[in-house]
Amino acid sequence: MGEPSPDIRHGTKLISAMRVLFVACGFLLLQLAVQVYLLCCYKNEIPVSRDMVIASDIALRLMGFLYIIILLISVVFFIIWFKRIYSNLKLRVGAKIRRINYWWLLWITLCATPIISAFAFSGYSLTNLIRQSACSALSAIVSMVLIYIAIIIVKKHSDKEEQSSQNMNITG
Repeated sequence: MGEPSPDIRHGTKLISAMRVLFVACGFLLLQLAVQVYLLCCYKNEIPVSRDMVIASDIALRLMGFLYIIILLISVVFFIIWFKRIYSNLKLRVGAKIRRINYWWLLWITLCATPIISAFAFSGYSLTNLIRQSACSALSAIVSMVLIYIAIIIVKKHSDKEEQSSQNMNITG
């Protein structure tokens, strides 16, 4: 058996990047849950260590930064993969590619949700900070679902490409 085609390699890289993104999103969700908990404790006048609040804030900022970097890398891999797969599959499965476009649009919209919630709940009141964190957590949950769906879609199309490649090797 020869070396995998570039399409299969791009699919494998994309799946790997998206798995890392899924894990990073899970850690971000966990950190957002801790932040909501700490803010609710503070709002309800339950004593919270200042060091814990500072550590949580630093961890959330670092996870957010790491998530954005991994997201950008995944986007680049997705664009490369999609460009190649689109040209290979558009004649065979045009309707399915439209579904991928809708999925991509939904994911981009969800990535903007924390920014939108920051404007919607502007101001630095405790209630608004809790709402912003809760909206970001909800966005992270939905993003994890979309990442999982994306992994399935990419895997399915990569498997089709691999089958097609193997059929060409057998007949050729």
